[in-house]
Amino acid sequence: LDLPGRPSVPGDQDGQASKYLTDLLGHELVKYGLQMGTYRGAKKFTLSHLNMANRNANNEVLDGLFASLEKAQIPLVFIVLPNDDKWLYARIKYYGDTRYGVHTICSIGNKLAKENGQGMYMGNLALKFNLKGGGVNHEIANTLANPLDATTMLMGIDVTHPSPGSAKGAPSIATAVASRDRDLSQWPGSLRKQKGKQEMIDEGKAQYGDCVSDSILKEMVKERLEVWRKYNKTLPKKILLY
Repeated sequence: LDLPGRPSVPGDQDGQASKYLTDLLGHELVKYGLQMGTYRGAKKFTLSHLNMANRNANNEVLDGLFASLEKAQIPLVFIVLPNDDKWLYARIKYYGDTRYGVHTICSIGNKLAKENGQGMYMGNLALKFNLKGGGVNHEIANTLANPLDATTMLMGIDVTHPSPGSAKGAPSIATAVASRDRDLSQWPGSLRKQKGKQEMIDEGKAQYGDCVSDSILKEMVKERLEVWRKYNKTLPKKILLY
């Protein structure tokens, strides 16, 4: 992503710096065991200046970007940012994580291009690529001790309530996260909204649009079990619940 008159990668007026850094990043990813596909070139999107007056215009650019990624069925995208802007980062995560379901990894151009410590910086990016691609970054032997074992799922459920000053009628958020396998390195989760300030997860019928579904808790637990079954070909024999 570029800003008017300022490419994300310093000195990248003709795209050669971007290609060089992409090739270098690809080399580092391979060193960490990741398989790289064919580089098809970077695609640039120019934003308006990052101020309040231009937010609607920039939202349209980001919406178009992620709509094109979804249409092309691209599951993961690496985005180079022109600077460290909290609003821009939050909007990228909104469109990627919430609206279009595209994983995003962000880097700031001048940090990516900085030669001092570049190997370590790209190594940290490799960990993000691996994790968001479904890989395992680490394993700890004997993490689960008797009576827990490789057939044990660890699960946590909680409800978060609106903070003071929130809009009237703001909902509470119910969540469930669970391990997917014995490595305990991936913790996918489910999220639902329910009546505000309701401490327990709603056990009644949940209304979503025009349809009524099973209870919130039942839905979320079923989703976690399906993910476990996807990676283990069977359901867990034990569940440790927090």
